[in-house]
Amino acid sequence: MPLTLKVLTPEKTLFEASVSTVVAPATKGLMGILVGHAPLVTTLDTGELSAKLVDGADVAFMVSGGFLEVAGDVVTVLADTGEAADAIDEKRARESEKRARERLYSMRRDAQVDLARAEAALARAAARLRIAGRYKMRSTRS
Repeated sequence: MPLTLKVLTPEKTLFEASVSTVVAPATKGLMGILVGHAPLVTTLDTGELSAKLVDGADVAFMVSGGFLEVAGDVVTVLADTGEAADAIDEKRARESEKRARERLYSMRRDAQVDLARAEAALARAAARLRIAGRYKMRSTRS
């Protein structure tokens, strides 16, 4: 019996399907989830959430913050932000990364910039670029 993966953000449901495995960026490191996993709730970091569909295809998402819950055969991801790998706009991600780096650099001169927000923006942009690059490589091999 497969797992049901639900990936939700405050704005929408990003994904819901039957999967055989899930790999999530938990706060303490990557976490793998297989059928029969013990119930759990954990916090998520910024990074790649990936899953293998029951037909063998791979899906991937950039998630940032939130929670993951395993209850029975249902894995629910409640992400602060999320985006499917194939929907990532690399140009926009590069621009976001550049802006975040500029904000971090300007902190030496301008104490008004919020360090945590700038670092989080940089982490999200870097994750988007990393995931988009990996997704592009997979789709060119297929």
